[in-house]
Amino acid sequence: MRKFILVILLLTTVILLIACNDNRKIDNDVIDYTIDETVKSISIDIWIYENGQWINSGKTL
Repeated sequence: MRKFILVILLLTTVILLIACNDNRKIDNDVIDYTIDETVKSISIDIWIYENGQWINSGKTL
């Protein structure tokens, strides 16, 4: 059980370090959404920053 917790903590640390990498340029308004009381599902547009511009990479449903 102790090894399992250590692995989870290690994975969490690695994910946080990757997410906080300063080598990527991120605009201040990365998250843009509106919500309505009638929402029954969500979808997320995935964008990547490549060659100095944002490119739509896909969508989740």
